[in-house]
Amino acid sequence: MGTRRIGLSRTRFRRVTTGSCDSCGREEPAEELISVRRVYIRAESWRDVPEAVDEGDIDVRGDVECWCFACRSQYPHQPVDP
Repeated sequence: MGTRRIGLSRTRFRRVTTGSCDSCGREEPAEELISVRRVYIRAESWRDVPEAVDEGDIDVRGDVECWCFACRSQYPHQPVDP
């Protein structure tokens, strides 16, 4: 993810400034995608989510993904320090 160079000919290159969200697949400008780790909350029901978070019943994935604003605003995640 990020800006990369792809060859158009032997001497000409252009910058790719878009990418896709690893969560929903939507194409976004590269600067809108943020590196995060997916967080899973283990709870018996939706009503138990606040208690599960308080008790530390969460699982943070080690894989780094690039997420768009919409996914970051709806799903639990942990930002990755640059």
